[in-house]
Amino acid sequence: CFKLMTDISHTNIELEENQRIREEDIKKVEKNIDEIWSYIGSLRNFVIPGQNEVSSSLHVCRAICREIEPLLVKASKEYNINKLALILINRISDLLFSLAVKTDLLINKKLNLIKKNKKIRSRKRK
Repeated sequence: CFKLMTDISHTNIELEENQRIREEDIKKVEKNIDEIWSYIGSLRNFVIPGQNEVSSSLHVCRAICREIEPLLVKASKEYNINKLALILINRISDLLFSLAVKTDLLINKKLNLIKKNKKIRSRKRK
């Protein structure tokens, strides 16, 4: 996140290559997401967020991260924003969602799911 902030805040200033977001940074986040989902398994329904304080906080962070995405896209039309920074902010929001779901499973031992606006049976971790 610090590297992302540095990259975005220095759009018109020359930075060393290691201070800019690179493909490797995105791959690291994606690897973490994949590891989390190997624990969670697949989901076919929407998760009811906020089953505990920790996952609720992660969902709030994810929502804020999603709000930043269109702002960065808009700013990229006016400023020279690293395109990889735009990809990374999207992947970070996915990481936060993944962490929130895993947290629900670790703390509550289940997920509360919703389908067609109705709560369905909670899915327990196998």
